Amino acid sequence: MKENGFYQTSRNIEKAGAYYTDLSHCQKISQLFLFPDEEVCILEPSAGDGSAVKMVTKACNQRKIFAVELQKEAAMKLKEDEEIFEVLQTDFLSTKISHGVFSFCFANPPYIEGENGRVEVEFLKRLSGYVANEGILVLIVSIATARNKSFLRAYLSKFCPLYEFRFMDSEYDKYKQIVFIGRKSKDAMINNGILDEYMYRKKEDYPVVPESWEGKDKINVFSSFEKDVKIFTSQVFDSEKAYADFVRIDPQKKNYEQLVIGDFHETDELARPPVMPNINTLYLLSTLGCGSGLTGTVEGKDIHLQRGCARIIKRTFDDMDESGNIEEVTQTSTQVSVTIIQNNGKIEVLE
Repeated sequence: MKENGFYQTSRNIEKAGAYYTDLSHCQKISQLFLFPDEEVCILEPSAGDGSAVKMVTKACNQRKIFAVELQKEAAMKLKEDEEIFEVLQTDFLSTKISHGVFSFCFANPPYIEGENGRVEVEFLKRLSGYVANEGILVLIVSIATARNKSFLRAYLSKFCPLYEFRFMDSEYDKYKQIVFIGRKSKDAMINNGILDEYMYRKKEDYPVVPESWEGKDKINVFSSFEKDVKIFTSQVFDSEKAYADFVRIDPQKKNYEQLVIGDFHETDELARPPVMPNINTLYLLSTLGCGSGLTGTVEGKDIHLQRGCARIIKRTFDDMDESGNIEEVTQTSTQVSVTIIQNNGKIEVLE
């Protein structure tokens, strides 16, 4: 069976391994920015261990880092990191995130070929929608990607270039890394002259990331707020996480509590006796999920699995009206059934 593009790309990214951004360069990059006193929401689409984005934004006192990381082990560690506000364990290309809400984005995406071309280009296209207007993007790519026409079109059509640098030779020789720093703007424009100039740049055309930014104007970063990030999720269903959340939340217990069904206690006082639910109550209980799941106890040797279901039943028959004419009538009703699987494997359906 042929895999779709998403799973092929995800597998390629996992095979690529983790190559984290050199922290000494991150420290130098951090000097370029002036963060506000207010809250700043920061997006990191390929977070790794989180150290790079934390270093670049260390001067931000009220940062909220939203991290995406495909590698499961790395993502689990990020979730334990108190400096990371929110974590998604998924491929960034499968995310569903509120548009135009992040005022700062740091990204060093995988340097690989995907189903639809360079993954760096696909990352850039997607994160462009998530960054707010006037938001800052710090993007690290290889020099080959920096000359890629599709990449340059995606970048220059959304961001006004502020600076470009290359890593020091000792680090540059490993991955040929170039740093793009731009501000998202509705006035961003592409012309063939600028495009050609970028496409034919050589290593020497990019200055090295400066050791110090003292005495120079810093790049202003604007505030952005967590309340505006209403969606931060993956489009891929994670069955393991869903099951773990289901067990943790225990909706069946909560539904019982909402219905105020208390435990039975013997008492000398007269009280209302337990009443078998009628058809309407049974329908309500089934739609709420009450009565579904594991029931009984191992000690009592009565443990079994049951699930309630409410479905629409239609019945068609002929009926005679007041004029004596015969017409076809369709009657609709709701039928509630409970399927029980006993511990010996016997299946019963109660309707």
